[in-house]
Amino acid sequence: CFLAAELAPGAPRFTRKERAKGFKVEWHPFGQVIVLLQRERPVDYEGKFIVKRDLRFLHEAAGVANK
Repeated sequence: CFLAAELAPGAPRFTRKERAKGFKVEWHPFGQVIVLLQRERPVDYEGKFIVKRDLRFLHEAAGVANK
């Protein structure tokens, strides 16, 4: 996992499978991302794992950003 800043906007490069699943890019303020992710209620194992993993990343990134 990397903490980065966007330098220039560009089009996402989703795979066919990701496009078929309706993947999209959304931009939100950092603090709001944690709140939005905490509201997610995935039903499958993969989704639950992704939410748990990403929340951990975000909490760690928040700690790094506040140093």
